[in-house]
Amino acid sequence: MTLDALDLATLSLRDGEKWASAPDGVLPAWVADMDFPISPAVRRALVERIDTDLGYPAWYDESRGGPLGEAFAERMLGRFGFAADPAHVRLFTDINQAMQVALHFGTSPGDPVALHAPVCPPFTEMLAKLGRPPRP
Repeated sequence: MTLDALDLATLSLRDGEKWASAPDGVLPAWVADMDFPISPAVRRALVERIDTDLGYPAWYDESRGGPLGEAFAERMLGRFGFAADPAHVRLFTDINQAMQVALHFGTSPGDPVALHAPVCPPFTEMLAKLGRPPRP
């Protein structure tokens, strides 16, 4: 699929929450759902994982961050000259979990948190639960 192939009639047939809950004629502009085609490299990696093993990876909780920790450290060094230690990399399956950890260590209850708007509602809900008022 090319980007030119995206049209409202085709997108409105999708069954995910974004499109299934939109009234006819409404173009839902959510911040996190992607309507564009998946890159060939990502598609190949997903199919390979589907065809081999969908279980938890054996390296998930390795002390050196596993292959993702190493890849992150290489990217930080190449892009920013920052020598990240792969052993300090932690993997999360949910962005809200990662944000909660970062906010727990980097802020205190009552500290305001800058937030770009519009934002996914769970982000602001999570800030309220942590007692960090959002500042859009």
